Amino acid sequence: MLRPEIICIDDFENEMEMPTPCDCGEWFDLNDGYCSKTRNQTICETCHELEEDIEDYENEIDDLENLIANRENVRQNKKQLKLIKVKLKEKKSQLTNRRF
Repeated sequence: MLRPEIICIDDFENEMEMPTPCDCGEWFDLNDGYCSKTRNQTICETCHELEEDIEDYENEIDDLENLIANRENVRQNKKQLKLIKVKLKEKKSQLTNRRF
Protein backbone atom coordinates (compact mmCIF):
# COMPACT_ATOMS: atom_id res chain seq x y z
CA MET A 1 0.00 0.00 0.00
CA LEU A 2 1.33 3.44 -0.94
CA ARG A 3 1.84 6.05 1.72
CA PRO A 4 -0.01 9.35 1.08
CA GLU A 5 3.21 11.39 0.97
CA ILE A 6 4.54 9.31 -1.91
CA ILE A 7 3.54 10.72 -5.29
CA CYS A 8 2.53 8.15 -7.85
CA ILE A 9 4.30 8.80 -11.17
CA ASP A 10 1.07 8.25 -13.13
CA ASP A 11 -0.61 11.06 -11.17
CA PHE A 12 2.36 13.35 -11.75
CA GLU A 13 2.31 12.83 -15.53
CA ASN A 14 -1.40 13.65 -15.77
CA GLU A 15 -1.08 17.03 -14.06
CA MET A 16 -1.52 20.05 -16.28
CA GLU A 17 1.39 22.38 -16.77
CA MET A 18 -0.78 25.52 -16.84
CA PRO A 19 -4.36 24.68 -15.77
CA THR A 20 -6.87 27.11 -17.22
CA PRO A 21 -10.63 27.33 -16.59
CA CYS A 22 -13.12 27.72 -19.42
CA ASP A 23 -16.44 29.56 -19.00
CA CYS A 24 -18.16 26.19 -19.15
CA GLY A 25 -16.34 24.99 -16.02
CA GLU A 26 -14.02 22.59 -17.82
CA TRP A 27 -10.32 22.82 -16.98
CA PHE A 28 -7.70 22.39 -19.68
CA ASP A 29 -3.99 22.97 -20.15
CA LEU A 30 -3.40 26.47 -21.50
CA ASN A 31 -1.37 25.04 -24.39
CA ASP A 32 -4.41 22.96 -25.43
CA GLY A 33 -6.82 25.92 -25.39
CA TYR A 34 -8.16 27.99 -28.27
CA CYS A 35 -8.68 31.72 -28.67
CA SER A 36 -12.38 32.53 -28.66
CA LYS A 37 -13.63 34.29 -31.77
CA THR A 38 -16.38 36.09 -29.87
CA ARG A 39 -14.60 37.03 -26.64
CA ASN A 40 -11.05 37.92 -25.75
CA GLN A 41 -10.20 34.75 -23.81
CA THR A 42 -8.97 31.20 -24.13
CA ILE A 43 -11.58 28.44 -24.28
CA CYS A 44 -11.64 24.63 -24.18
CA GLU A 45 -11.80 22.39 -27.24
CA THR A 46 -15.52 21.65 -26.90
CA CYS A 47 -16.50 25.34 -26.73
CA HIS A 48 -14.14 26.03 -29.64
CA GLU A 49 -15.85 23.37 -31.75
CA LEU A 50 -19.25 24.89 -30.96
CA GLU A 51 -17.99 28.35 -31.96
CA GLU A 52 -16.60 26.89 -35.21
CA ASP A 53 -19.96 25.24 -35.98
CA ILE A 54 -21.77 28.52 -35.30
CA GLU A 55 -19.41 30.39 -37.61
CA ASP A 56 -19.88 27.78 -40.36
CA TYR A 57 -23.68 28.02 -40.09
CA GLU A 58 -23.56 31.83 -40.18
CA ASN A 59 -21.42 31.71 -43.33
CA GLU A 60 -23.79 29.20 -44.92
CA ILE A 61 -26.75 31.46 -44.08
CA ASP A 62 -25.00 34.40 -45.76
CA ASP A 63 -24.32 32.28 -48.86
CA LEU A 64 -27.92 31.08 -49.06
CA GLU A 65 -29.28 34.60 -48.61
CA ASN A 66 -27.07 35.79 -51.47
CA LEU A 67 -28.29 32.95 -53.68
CA ILE A 68 -31.90 33.80 -52.85
CA ALA A 69 -31.26 37.49 -53.59
CA ASN A 70 -29.83 36.45 -56.97
CA ARG A 71 -32.98 34.35 -57.62
CA GLU A 72 -31.07 31.05 -57.80
CA ASN A 73 -33.06 27.95 -56.76
CA VAL A 74 -35.19 30.14 -54.52
CA ARG A 75 -37.53 27.45 -53.19
CA GLN A 76 -34.77 24.95 -52.40
CA ASN A 77 -32.50 27.59 -50.88
CA LYS A 78 -35.29 28.95 -48.67
CA LYS A 79 -35.92 25.45 -47.29
CA GLN A 80 -32.21 24.98 -46.69
CA LEU A 81 -32.00 28.41 -45.04
CA LYS A 82 -34.74 27.49 -42.55
CA LEU A 83 -32.96 24.25 -41.64
CA ILE A 84 -29.62 25.98 -41.15
CA LYS A 85 -31.20 28.68 -38.96
CA VAL A 86 -32.69 25.97 -36.71
CA LYS A 87 -29.29 24.25 -36.45
CA LEU A 88 -27.62 27.59 -35.70
CA LYS A 89 -30.11 28.30 -32.91
CA GLU A 90 -29.44 24.85 -31.40
CA LYS A 91 -25.64 25.37 -31.45
CA LYS A 92 -25.94 28.82 -29.87
CA SER A 93 -28.17 27.33 -27.19
CA GLN A 94 -25.63 24.56 -26.53
CA LEU A 95 -22.84 27.11 -26.19
CA THR A 96 -24.92 29.29 -23.86
CA ASN A 97 -25.86 26.28 -21.71
CA ARG A 98 -22.18 25.32 -21.30
CA ARG A 99 -21.35 28.67 -19.70
CA PHE A 100 -21.92 29.45 -16.03
